[in-house]
Amino acid sequence: MEEKESQLNKIKAIEIEMLKAIVSVCETLSIKYYLLVGTLLGAVRHKGLIPWDDDVDIGMLRKDYEVFIREAQA
Repeated sequence: MEEKESQLNKIKAIEIEMLKAIVSVCETLSIKYYLLVGTLLGAVRHKGLIPWDDDVDIGMLRKDYEVFIREAQA
């Protein structure tokens, strides 16, 4: 069980870094984004990720998503 928790903690650390990178790109490109479902709940209730959640849920409008896909790869 401890090994599984260790793996989940490693995954969460990577997810947090990915989320920070996405937020940075969105802010640079003036793209509006929002957190969804478990990620939103975790941010409000746990001040971070939900302890047992293993993904990050992000949303954005289609027009913003298209800019993100086009410009974030540069």
